[in-house]
Amino acid sequence: SEVHVAIDTGLPQKMLTTSGRFLHVQVTPIATNNAIASNASVVMFRDVSDVEKAQKEVLNSERLLRTLVDHSVNGIVRLRWSDEGDESGTRKLRCIFANAAAGRYLNTDSETILSCTADNLLEYATTGMMDADGIALRERFADAAARGEVFDTETRVEIGGAAIWLRMIGEPVGDDFALTFVDVTDGKAKEKRMESIARSDPLTGVLNRRGFERDAAQRLKESEDDATGALLFIDLNDFKQINDRYGHEVGDQLLTIAAERLQKSLRSCDIIGRPGGDEFVALVPDVRPDVAEKLATRLTGSLEQEYLINGRQLLCTASIGLALYPQHANTLT
Repeated sequence: SEVHVAIDTGLPQKMLTTSGRFLHVQVTPIATNNAIASNASVVMFRDVSDVEKAQKEVLNSERLLRTLVDHSVNGIVRLRWSDEGDESGTRKLRCIFANAAAGRYLNTDSETILSCTADNLLEYATTGMMDADGIALRERFADAAARGEVFDTETRVEIGGAAIWLRMIGEPVGDDFALTFVDVTDGKAKEKRMESIARSDPLTGVLNRRGFERDAAQRLKESEDDATGALLFIDLNDFKQINDRYGHEVGDQLLTIAAERLQKSLRSCDIIGRPGGDEFVALVPDVRPDVAEKLATRLTGSLEQEYLINGRQLLCTASIGLALYPQHANTLT
């Protein structure tokens, strides 16, 4: 048994009792001048069940954590400061651990990652970005790591030939630095859809007042100094009478058809909005005054064609007023 092994060898032993307790067995010789007791020893039993249980729980937790990290869909990298600096003497962060997902996000394998510095890793991560943007991102990361601060950014990168939105989170972990890569493409798409809904007119699909003012103002702001253009304000004159006589459902269909006619008659670069009611507005950049006037006449003709709704042929006259850029104004307001 463990007791005999401890007595024979003098080495501490661990034993499990029939009751399920763990005991630490240690044998200590007794120093004595008595010849009869010259081989006497003291055997000490110490109950270490709680310690054993705690150590086992820690080990199981570490195994579970390692399993979760290894199988995580997020890329996880751990970096450590190296005493070997570059030519300028600056210390470098070097990779000491990378899970399988990290290799996917960095367009390489986890074995290659283990030989990389943080700068090398971010070069892999920024594949497909403009060189200047990639350099700027790496500089921001290096500055945050040197200060021991959290680094958190989202950027569009190319992975496996496909463009995705990648979130990079760096944070100090003791003396090390952890870097996590998270694919947020789906979230970005949802965010874009929600933004589109907030900026669009739910009935006609063109921009609402808020969306038009934002997009048109931005377009004017970005225009060259010698740019030209026109703002068209469109009113469906007979809409109220049609809406009152035939009902809102017919009125809504008429507005939808009118918006479709405007979209077909204008260019993809033109910005169309519906401020409300029976009014539409369009920003038409890069057109001369004579072209803008001809466009307004053509749009009026298109809007005044018959509307076939629920078997009825309806007519709705239209009026268009316009302001020229930059003759009349150089801001949307």
